[in-house]
Amino acid sequence: NTSIIYAPYLVLKPLSKQLQTEVVQLEKQGRKNQIIVDIGCGQKPFRTYFSSLASKYWGVDIDRSSLADVISSAHTLPFKDSSVDIVLCLQVLEHCEYPDRILSEIHRILHPDGIALVSTHGTVVYHPVLEDYWRWTHKGLYVAFKSAGLEVTKVLPNGGPIACLFFLGITLFCMFTYQSRWLTWMRWFSVPFFNFVGDKLDSLFFGHIYPKSKFLLVANYLVISRKSL
Repeated sequence: NTSIIYAPYLVLKPLSKQLQTEVVQLEKQGRKNQIIVDIGCGQKPFRTYFSSLASKYWGVDIDRSSLADVISSAHTLPFKDSSVDIVLCLQVLEHCEYPDRILSEIHRILHPDGIALVSTHGTVVYHPVLEDYWRWTHKGLYVAFKSAGLEVTKVLPNGGPIACLFFLGITLFCMFTYQSRWLTWMRWFSVPFFNFVGDKLDSLFFGHIYPKSKFLLVANYLVISRKSL
């Protein structure tokens, strides 16, 4: 949820904007009637962003309570080789035991000119849903994708160092206030305030004062990649 009242706001706001920007770019490239696979789709929160591009939108998840069209592990996807135009894998890799296998599967199912949009964590609080295994740097992501045969065109941080620090603080604050119903009310006032302050300070720090610092401390990344031929 990209509302300022929620703890992940400082990650999801820039991620949401970046995805919408990528959709606009894909539309300009004339991509229409695309077969899209959303790995770890959950409740398909990003489906509306890609509706203008899709002829088919297949949600894949292991959770039967999700909105998945296909119940399957991401490690072995039930799609033919080179049969998919766009793959989404958003906030999934960190929860999978073998992310290299998932990236290899993405490479396998992508059409030769296919695009993969993958988001995952840099620095964040441990959150086992279902499990929580991995963290990356931007350089590590380049290596992981290259090893799977995927050519990285962009790695975008979802916010800079200040946003990351505020996001971590807000997340921990929410975790601790959930333990006491007497402190729960503080969350409703504090989270929007600190999200607002963190967003403004990060824009100033990252966008104007120290623009080259954007990869020093990152909570989350969006990777745009293509299938290497």
